[in-house]
Parts: sequence; C-alpha cells; structure tokens
Amino acid sequence: MPDLILGFLVQVSILLFAARLCAEIAERLGQPGVLGEILAGVLLGPSGLAGLVPAFRPWIMPETQGPALIEALAMPGAMFLLLIIGLELDPALIRRHARRALGASLGGLLLTFALGLLLGQSLPDRMLAGPDQRLVFSLFLATSMSITAIAVLARVLFDLGLTRRSIGQSMMAAAMIDDTVSWLLLGLVVGLADANAPGPATSLFYSALRLGGFLVFAFVVARPVLKIAVRFLQERMVAPHRQTAFVVLIAFVFGAIAHGLHLEAILGAFVAGIVFGRIPYLSSGVRHGLQSMSFGVLTPIFFATIGLKADVRAVLTFEYLPVLAAVIATACAGKICGVFIGARLLGRVPTMEALAMGFGLNSRGAVEIVIASIGLSIGVLTGQMFTIIVIMAIFTSVISPALLRRAMRHVPQTAAEEMRAERERGTSAHRDIHRVLMPLRSRKEMGPHLEVELAILERLRRNSPLVLTLFTAVDESERKAAGAYLRNVSRRLESLEPYSKVVAGSAPETAILSELRNDYDLLVLGAPERGTGTEMLFTPMVDYLVRMAGCPTLVVSGASASPGPQRLKRILVPSNGTIHARRAADLACSIADEDAEILFLHVLGRERNLSLSGTEDLEARGNDIVQDLQGIATARGMVGRGILRSGAPEMTIPAVANEEAVDLILLGTNLRTGSARLLLGPRVAGVLSGASCPVIVYSS
Repeated sequence: MPDLILGFLVQVSILLFAARLCAEIAERLGQPGVLGEILAGVLLGPSGLAGLVPAFRPWIMPETQGPALIEALAMPGAMFLLLIIGLELDPALIRRHARRALGASLGGLLLTFALGLLLGQSLPDRMLAGPDQRLVFSLFLATSMSITAIAVLARVLFDLGLTRRSIGQSMMAAAMIDDTVSWLLLGLVVGLADANAPGPATSLFYSALRLGGFLVFAFVVARPVLKIAVRFLQERMVAPHRQTAFVVLIAFVFGAIAHGLHLEAILGAFVAGIVFGRIPYLSSGVRHGLQSMSFGVLTPIFFATIGLKADVRAVLTFEYLPVLAAVIATACAGKICGVFIGARLLGRVPTMEALAMGFGLNSRGAVEIVIASIGLSIGVLTGQMFTIIVIMAIFTSVISPALLRRAMRHVPQTAAEEMRAERERGTSAHRDIHRVLMPLRSRKEMGPHLEVELAILERLRRNSPLVLTLFTAVDESERKAAGAYLRNVSRRLESLEPYSKVVAGSAPETAILSELRNDYDLLVLGAPERGTGTEMLFTPMVDYLVRMAGCPTLVVSGASASPGPQRLKRILVPSNGTIHARRAADLACSIADEDAEILFLHVLGRERNLSLSGTEDLEARGNDIVQDLQGIATARGMVGRGILRSGAPEMTIPAVANEEAVDLILLGTNLRTGSARLLLGPRVAGVLSGASCPVIVYSS
C-alpha cells in the first residue's frame, strides 16, 4: 500500500497523462475528446489494467476509508466545466427556444421514466435489495434513467462547437429541466425508501422549495451584490487574477450552498456561471483563464474518474448480462425516442435535429453515478445493480458524442445561425470588448469629436454589454470643475451608465496608463487636431498613449467639422486584405446606422513593368478582398459595396471619401513596435492629412 500522498500524486499523474493521450487519439479519429477521457478511465480501472495487473491497482485505485482523494480533485473539474458553460449560456436565446427545450425534455422524461418503471417491475427478484422494495426500486431505476448529465453534454457541445448554436442552447435548457425534475423525483424516492424521512409529498414539496429558494437567492439577492463586487474589484483593487479568483470562490460558495440544500454542487456552479455571465464588468480574461485550467487539467481528470468506476467483469456473466442489456436498451430507447417525439410534436423541431437532440440528451455520466451511489447507500440497489447502472452511464456517455457528431452532419446551420457565427468570427477582436476607458480633457462644452466617440460607443453597446469609464487627470484646483464636466458627459451617455473618475496631481499620460492596468479592453481617444510634421501622427500625448496602451485603441481624428449628433450612414473601410482591415470592416458593421451603406475600398498599387496577366491577378485578388468584406456586411444584415481603384492609397482613399460623400473613414491598423514614435504606416498618415471627414484609426 503506497503512502497516501505519494499514491495520490501518482494517481493524478497517470490519470492526466492517460486522459490527455486518449483525448488526443479520439480527436485524431474525428471523435470528441471527452470520449477518449472516459475510455482512459475504463482502460485503467478494474475493467482494464487495475483488474488484470493486481500490483497496479493500489497506484490507480488506492483503497481508503471514505472518498478517495482523487474525488476531491474530480469535483472541481465538473464544477469548473459547468461554471464555464453557465458563463457561455445565452438566456435570451434559450427563451427564444423554450418551446423546443420543453418539448424535448418532457418527451424524454416521460417515456424514459415510464419504460424504466416497467423494467423495474419486471426484473427478477435477485436484483432487488429487499423483497418489499419493488416499488421503490422501480421508481429509483426510472428516475436514474431519466436524468441527463449536464457536465458530459456541456463538454460534448463544446468539443463539437455547438455551444452557440440554437440546437446546443436548446439541449442545455432541456438538460436543465431534466436535472431539475429528476432531482425532485429523487427526493420523493428517497422519502419513500427512508422510514424516518417525511412522506413522499412532503419530500417533493421540500425539494421544490429548496430549489426555488436557491434560484431566488442567486438571481434576486446575490446578483446585484456580485455586480457591485465585480466592479469594485476591477476599479479599486490591483492584484492580478482577482476577478478569476472571485468567480471561482463564488462558484464554490454556490456549490456548497446547493450541496447543503441537498441539491447538486455542480448545479450551484452552473447557476454561478449564469449569474456572472450577465455581469458586463467581468473581464474577458476570466473566461480564458478558466478554460485553460479546466479543459487542460481538471475536466480530463473528472471524466477519467467516471471510467474508473466501471467494473465490467463483475456483470459479464449469463446471470447479469441480460439485465445489463435490458437496462442499456431501455435507457437509450426511452431517452432518444422520447426526446425525438417531444421535440417533433411539441417543439416542432425538424426530424434530423430532433434525432440529434435525442442523441445528445442520452448521456448520463457522473450524475447517474452519483444517483446510483445514493441508491446503494440507502439500501435500494444491490452491488450488481449499482455496477449495471454505472456501466449504463458510461456507455451512454461514450456513444452519445459519436452519435451526435454523425447526426449533426445532417443538421445544416440556419440563416440566423450563419449570421451569428459570421458575426462572432468576425468580431473576435472586439466582441469581447466590455470595459472601455475614454480619457477626456475638461472643457466648457462637448466638442464635435466627442460626439463621434459617443456615437460609436452607443452603437457598440448594441452588440455586447459595455462598461464605460470616463476619465480625466487635472490639477487639484480643477478637480471640482472636472467632476462637473464628466457628469455632463455622463448625462449624454445615460443609457451606458458610465463610471466617472477624476485623478488629481498626476501627469495625464501617467494617470491614464496607470488606469489601463485595470484590465480595460479598449482605449478610446479623441484627436481633433491632426499632427504636423513627420514626427507626429496625432498629438504628442495621443501618439504616446496609443504606443504604450497595451490594449486595442480607437482614435477619432479630424472631427472638428462634424457638428451635431453624428450620423453614420456611409462608412468607408479601406482594406489591403489583412486581418486588421477585416476587423475594421466588422467594427464598421457594429457602429453603422441600421440603414447605412458600408463601402469597402481596395486600392491597386501602381506597379511598374507589370504585364497584362499581372494586372488581372491584382484585380482578381482585389475583388476577392472586397467580396470577403461584403460577405461580413451581408452576414450582419448590412448593405456593403465593393470599390476597386488604382493609385497611391494615401491619395486615393481621401478622394473616394469625397466622391462618395462618406460620413466616416475607418482604418484598421497594426501597431509597429520597436520605435520611439508611433508608427502605423505612411498610408495612415497620408489619409489623416488628406481626409475632409472624420477618420477612425482602429489598432486591434
């Protein structure tokens, strides 16, 4: 028997290595990685290496009093996974597909429960823990078959890229309904099995009351407090990773509360994710940090431990094989057929999509094993029946990803999904922009350039939650006047609920860069006066801030001739085919008025000694560039028009802007490092000096 700590470290090392290796093999074979992670546990456990080589068993499955240490590591894996899925969940999209989710859930629950109840009544007496427990056993078996493992489903949807598609959101909503109803039914069954527990009706009532109370606490009481806390962490504290630590802390607190209420701990983490997902102050880095730790380390261990629990050899006898086959067949047929019928009849879901939902919701996973463990502990299940249910849970978790992947080949994206996918692909540079810093100089009146900045921010908010901080750095004697000016600007942006911050006694550029350390996603600057000479692009301060910001910047230049509220009906986006120009094109779609026209311009350079075929190649490439950008506009529901011109870009772009009478020129650029001054390229400088309309320089 190895030392406890040594055994734990060896076990984690073996499990993580095997899980990642098998996940890699599964991915290379075109299967979801979760399938390989579960099979890794099966191959290492009593059905594989631990059973065939007894000397290996203490190292991979050490015998301990109480839960093994590996379970303490596996639980955070499940909680992290559900926390991430909660963060990604789109409640508005779920509401739009509520009918589909409800139909699929009800169909799957009712048919599976009915078939499970009939199977429990027909199984031989040797499968019962006691001769007088037939009804309780049947109800328990039916309940365990009805559930869907949210953790497994969530990972499968993530692996297959379905978390943002309508079918994925519908399946997650249906799984939530499944779990809720199943845990309520479990409370009833436990009440029936426990002579000291209250009656079934009372148990069911208390289960529903606990769940309802927890949800009210999370969304009504905790959410406003957490919103304030997240903003406080962002604005007032400086320690790195503070938001990530806070999110994980609250997920564990919610999990502890849920567990204390006899609900599922992972349900608490899932609810925490939903709550945080609706808080716009949350930094985009939180999601990336959680995903790296979860999908890289914790969830592979969690899914591998599921496989460890299966001892296939224990039921591979003529006595138990028919029961195992009947349980698996009943569980799969009930869930797949039930979801299919419910989705088709109640949700009016297309045939192949309904079948895909059935395959996806058929996975049971660790939740099933938890329920089986409860049944074993309260004396409802025998050891053999426990193993059969565990094998059924693993079997459904293994086949569901493969079946779902195959079915999804016949479920094409809808037009709305294609538009959403294109929008999210295109906006990858700025769809995660939530925290915006806009430094201002205190003035008596808001200038025209500020109107352009405010118009852009108001339009950006249409696509994602936006948290705006208005910032100014002044002398101590000007603090009061500066505060009044920021309040005046705040009233103009009342819909954004901006946060105002006045810093006194510091140099403006130093104060702004210090504030940027608080994890801002975008810096918005105004440069109404254009730079003069070759050493300056905007103004000395703006040039310095763009160069040193360390985050995407958006500079509004030359807006002094744009009086009144800014109209963005015609936007010109020059493109040379780079990713930066593509991001600018998508940004233009985000800030344009609904009935706007976006002009995509590609300038063909004047190449000397170019043959006719070479000119045709340049024109073909230019057409490809503008057509690609027109596709972005179409996907966003905007009108886009491509323009090809020849000449020097710094002269052609302003000329086309004047010819087309555009309201704005939007330039996508890449910051060139390694210089003591701001370098965005000679074309940017030429456009800034030659344009007669406002110019936005977006450095992503």
